[in-house]
Amino acid sequence: MSEEISKKTFLDYTAVITIGGILLYQLGWSYWETYLNNLNIDSSFIEISIEKIITTTWTTIILVFLALLRSIEDVIKLKQKDEIPLSKVVLYLFFGIMLIYIANDSSNIDFLTIIIFIISLVIIVMLEKRIDRLGTINRRSYIIIIFIVGYLISVFYYPYVAKKDSKKMLSNYEDNIEIVLNHDNKIIKGKFITFMNDKYFILIENKNCQRETIVINDSEIYHTKFITKAAASASVFTRE
Repeated sequence: MSEEISKKTFLDYTAVITIGGILLYQLGWSYWETYLNNLNIDSSFIEISIEKIITTTWTTIILVFLALLRSIEDVIKLKQKDEIPLSKVVLYLFFGIMLIYIANDSSNIDFLTIIIFIISLVIIVMLEKRIDRLGTINRRSYIIIIFIVGYLISVFYYPYVAKKDSKKMLSNYEDNIEIVLNHDNKIIKGKFITFMNDKYFILIENKNCQRETIVINDSEIYHTKFITKAAASASVFTRE
């Protein structure tokens, strides 16, 4: 009987991991598509490895892992307990929300945030028994709820972060790459965005002082050099 339960649980987790991988890829893609689209890079140009797309969603991975920690612990210890206290569900969701808040912008962490976090945690712990009296939740239902909640939060979270990151890319503009073209040895300086499909995507400042993204094929390039801050400062000093 115990062996059958363990086998069934293993199959459940296998299905969860498979579906989770697909959902994580979709969430990671939503980040990169939004980020690059905001920099005027068409989706048809996007060529990013599956590993990079999935690892982009590390916040969700940690959130779901923490939420499922109790259930995973039961499986490892071969416990047959199929119910999870409601207080644990509340606690895991609380930590998950705080994790997303912190991951969004660590500069948001101040004394008031820490106080709110501590007070909320103390309240949950103090009310643990009262919350548990409300009932327990089936492990399977718990896993489904965690995935749904985590996914719904992430659907809005990653596009939001992508827009924020792309705005930061535009606002913090400074030349960090120098490209010499094959034709007439023309030099192009700008801010490196990414390299995909044998193409460099560079953010430049045009004659009207507006920032735009240009695409340069690798075959058109004679030489590429990344500019460090120290080199840029030395270059400015020399011109003066």
